[in-house]
Amino acid sequence: MSNGRSAPFGLFERMLAGRYLRAKRAHGGVALISVISVIAITLAVMALIITMSVMNGFRETLLSRILGVNGHVYVDVHNMPNGEIERLAALAREVPDVVHVAPIINAQALATSPDGIAAGVIVRGIRREDLQALPIVADSIRSGGGFENFEGVESPSILIGDRLAASLGAAENMAISILSPQGAATPFGLAPRRKSFLIGGVFSVGMAEFDSALVYMPIEQAQILFGRGNGADELEIRIRDPDRSAQIMMDLRSRLGPDIYVYDWRAKSQGLSDALVVERNVMRLILMILVAIAALNIVTGLIMLVKNK
Repeated sequence: MSNGRSAPFGLFERMLAGRYLRAKRAHGGVALISVISVIAITLAVMALIITMSVMNGFRETLLSRILGVNGHVYVDVHNMPNGEIERLAALAREVPDVVHVAPIINAQALATSPDGIAAGVIVRGIRREDLQALPIVADSIRSGGGFENFEGVESPSILIGDRLAASLGAAENMAISILSPQGAATPFGLAPRRKSFLIGGVFSVGMAEFDSALVYMPIEQAQILFGRGNGADELEIRIRDPDRSAQIMMDLRSRLGPDIYVYDWRAKSQGLSDALVVERNVMRLILMILVAIAALNIVTGLIMLVKNK
């Protein structure tokens, strides 16, 4: 006993363990098996702890980046008038544990640099204050860029990922054009919409999926470019604990009504979610096998000890 806390093993336990580890020559095989068993179970437990820690850290890092850019729960508001969207957003904000609600537009487009280099992009129309509420994006904007002019119908400013900027050969304060497939009807057919935007900033969130394809645009500009009127595609909802998204969805459905489609980040990233579950289950199975092998060594040593006695 020292410092008010007892040692993990008492004198009797240490004496008993030493007695069987220091066996006589006739029982030398038992002592060797005991040592091997202790080493094996130690390595198995160490592998279990290290692997689970690495896996949990990988999952936390991956999800923090994905959920730092994407929302936790979504409400489909396609083809709804702005008044109805605002009503649903107000109801969603009343749900406990909901911390932020933002209307957004998600659409595919083609970005072209002045040199004629083109790349497919995902345009996300969002309000300035909602984008500033995303620390993973706002804090990763390179020096020389920012949110100036990122608001309103007259705003020409957009934010793009650093890998996308590199592939287009573009940088801050350079103009690129965005081509929308949702064009206007003309006597000659559907004419795609094209508009030039000034790169107001370049961000890097650390995931190629976003850094190589994502473009943030003022929602007013996205409404014009993609023909959304004054509406939006989704309400992006952030909650305190993303793992409680299923419960939050139930609360939202009860408040918004059965006709409103609500889904969470797992449904939006179904492939990734399934892959993480499969990986965790496989690693757990492998580690269980390692522990079982070490345990069998201990059982074998005990059986031989009993037979020799």
